[in-house]
Order: sequence, then C-alpha cells, then structure tokens
Amino acid sequence: MTVTKTRGATKKLGLLHEMVKFRAGDRRFAIHKNLIPADSSFILDRHDRKRKSISGECAICHREMDDQLEDITYCRAQCGQNLHAKCATNWVVLKKKCPFCRSDWLDAQEIHLELDEYAVQDYLTWLYGQEQYDLLADEFDVLGDSTVYSFFRPALHLLSVGIIMGDTSFAQATIQVMAEGWEKLQLQEIDKKEFGLIIWHVIDLIYGDDTILRQSKIYFVSQILPVVTEEREEFFDTLLGGDGSLPPSFYHDLSLVLLQKFGGQTRALKPFADFEKLNFNLESSYAEWL
Repeated sequence: MTVTKTRGATKKLGLLHEMVKFRAGDRRFAIHKNLIPADSSFILDRHDRKRKSISGECAICHREMDDQLEDITYCRAQCGQNLHAKCATNWVVLKKKCPFCRSDWLDAQEIHLELDEYAVQDYLTWLYGQEQYDLLADEFDVLGDSTVYSFFRPALHLLSVGIIMGDTSFAQATIQVMAEGWEKLQLQEIDKKEFGLIIWHVIDLIYGDDTILRQSKIYFVSQILPVVTEEREEFFDTLLGGDGSLPPSFYHDLSLVLLQKFGGQTRALKPFADFEKLNFNLESSYAEWL
C-alpha cells in the first residue's frame, strides 16, 4: 500500500548533524538526531539523559557552540557539559578526562531496541529520501489464507517502531495501511470458522513476539480485533476452546481493554493514551464487545 510521506527527510539534514546509533536484532542502525521527534523519550532520554542544554562557549576552543553548524558532544560520565565533538576527540587523546568534572571520558554507548530489524529498515527507508514507499507491499504478494498470518504481525512491527521513535506520522501511515490491507483481505473467501482459528493463531504469534511493543498489542486488542471478528460468537467459541490456551498476557490486555471500555480506570493503559487518536479507520463500525 502506497503511503505519501508528509514529513521526515524534508527537514534539513546537513552533513554535520549528530547521528544516533542503535541496534535492533542483529543489525546496527544510525539516524540523524534532528530527525528524531523531540518527544521521543524512548530514544532521546537514553541518549541524552545527563546532557545540559547547549549554550555558551566550548571549554576547549572557547568558540560559541551551535549544533546547526557543528556536532556537539557532552560528558556522559557525570556532568553532562557540552563540547565541540572535534575538540573533545582531540582532547581525550591526551587527557582522557572531561575538562569540566575530570571524570574519565566515556564514549557513546550503543542503544539496544527490542524491535524487528526489518521494520526498522522500512522506517528508515520511509524517513529518508522516498516520498512514496509501499509499506507491507511484500505481504500482499502471498495469496490465500496465509496472507492473514503474514499481515498483522509485520504491521504491528511497524507500528511499534513508530511508537518507539515517537513518530506519530509514521504510526498513522502504518494504521492507514492496516485499514486498507484489511479491506483487501476481506475480498478473500475464507470459511468463517476457519478464519476464527486463523485469528486465534495470529494472536498467539503476536503475543509471543517480544519485538512487538506492548502498546501495539493493546492497539490490536482494542481497535483491530473488534473489527476483524464481527462474527464474534463463532470467534469467541474458538478463542475460548482452541487447541491450547493463548498467552496469559493477551487475556490480561483484553481484560484491561474491557475495563476501560466500560468505564474502569486502569493505570496500565496510561502509556498508550498518546496514541488513542490513531484510529483504525474503516467505514464499517466496530463490533461490540458483548
């Protein structure tokens, strides 16, 4: 599904902007720091937890610091004071200590994100240089029942990346693709009872996958599952009487969603509040959880 990108690499990159490096799965990635949304606490809090605001002169060269013109680094060991990156590189070769607090100089530590590496690559492709990019295009090359298996899991991988990066635009694009993809999947002639069993296995796959963020799983339960299980009586018979129990975390999330739906207050759902506006846009109304 082609999604037109409305933001991203249209921001001025510049050659000198600092890169944030991180690992997902077995791969290492890097992203220009100025492309990471300012409210991306998952990334920036880990990267800049001790950092002071950038202002004044560099303590080594005594020139003004401007992160739009030069890379700025900082003391990660203790004080969080800023320095020109080039100045700091030359300084620590000789001194090996922060010029402010005299602590041993620490290089940037690699951030590890529990995300699907292919979804991260899709996000970076979407972010840099492509005004249109087919999210989940490969998933629709598969015909037949297996398409249902291969659709929701990678879609939730992408949604998880959007949430971790704090990129509401990408998360919304992913949800748009899920809505369009579901409409396409409905054209397949799949036996209703068999479809219920397929969804049962999809839930099992999703809740056994640590690279799908908890918020994404709750989104699936609260927004997507009611839509895809409009024949709810047959589905819930399958759900409760399948060939083995689903992961307890699914039943836990389902209970939280039902509590919230019927007026209960749950602290566990609070981290998801920022993404409540990301609706699963379908013309058909949601099935009721009754």
